[in-house]
Amino acid sequence: MRLLMRRYSFITAVLVTAVTLVGSFSCSNGDYSEKVESINFGTVPIAATTLICIAQDQHFFAANGLSVNIKDYATGTATTDALLKGDMNISWVAEFPLVKRVFAKEKISIVAVMGRFNEQYLFGRKDRGINTVSDLKGKRIGIPRKTIAEFLSGEIP
Repeated sequence: MRLLMRRYSFITAVLVTAVTLVGSFSCSNGDYSEKVESINFGTVPIAATTLICIAQDQHFFAANGLSVNIKDYATGTATTDALLKGDMNISWVAEFPLVKRVFAKEKISIVAVMGRFNEQYLFGRKDRGINTVSDLKGKRIGIPRKTIAEFLSGEIP
C-alpha cells in the first residue's frame, strides 16, 4: 500500500510539474486579441491524454488563440479514421494504427510525437479460472478490432 501511495504521489508531482511548465511556456500573456482559430481534436480517454484535458481546463489553448473541441474515441484507430475522414483536424493516436496504415501504403504523416504509448493491459477473472496468460488457451477474449491489442493477440496477420 505504501509503494502504491508513493507511486501515485510521484505521478501527481510529475503531472503538476508538466502543467506548470506548459503554462509557463504559453506564447501569450492571456490577452489574445487576434482571430481565434477553431480545431477539432480527437483523443482516447487514457492517462496519456491527460495533459490535453488539463491544458483545455486551464485555458492554455484559448490564451494562445485556439478554440479546441476535444472529442473522445474508443481507440486510436477510431481517432485516425476520424482524422482521415476530415472530422478531426488533429488526432491523438499510438504508434500501431499509424504504422499499420503506412504498411498499407496509405498517405498519412506524423507531425509530432508526445511520447511512447505503453498502456496495454489484460484482465482476467479468477472466478472463471483465469490466473495466468496460459489459462486463456481455448477461451474467447474481448479486444478492440484493428488495434495493437488485436495485433498482440496474434489475430492480425
